[in-house]
Amino acid sequence: MQKQNVPKRVKKYDKMPLWAYVFFGLALLCVLLYVVAAVSPTFADAFNGSVGSTVRALLAHLTSWLPFSLAEILILLIPVAVAAITVYGYRCRCETWRCVWVFVICIVAVFSLFFSLFVLSFGTGYHTHTLDERLGLSRVEVNADSLYETALLLVEETNKAANGVTFGENGFSVMP
Repeated sequence: MQKQNVPKRVKKYDKMPLWAYVFFGLALLCVLLYVVAAVSPTFADAFNGSVGSTVRALLAHLTSWLPFSLAEILILLIPVAVAAITVYGYRCRCETWRCVWVFVICIVAVFSLFFSLFVLSFGTGYHTHTLDERLGLSRVEVNADSLYETALLLVEETNKAANGVTFGENGFSVMP
């Protein structure tokens, strides 16, 4: 009997990559962080003001060179990404069922990174003390007269602040 020339199976995609384990570990840590923030508004205030603001600033600096919103582009490109991932997975990563599951788990790991970024940047902010508690304001009933007076005050202050704003030829503004 003669052996057939059967190509060896590539075992590159049989195991989950290290980065997937790291992303899942980070997501687990962020789930715990989110639960603690939901239970303790004081912790949420501290975390949101320190670590959360740092992560937001880092993300802002990473995407500041883009002339458009990265989140909006990602949302608009979801159908293209789903199609591309499906074609890539079918053509390159579907040798065995094990490879398929590793591929799916890797996709879930990427989504867990998005969840972690959400929790670290914005998620804990949803559980902070309310603005009136942080500023020491008292809640009172609002009527139409007080809203009208507030609107007049805001218009007056906006007009004062507008004097310090430089407007270009095309109507764009530059704050001092």
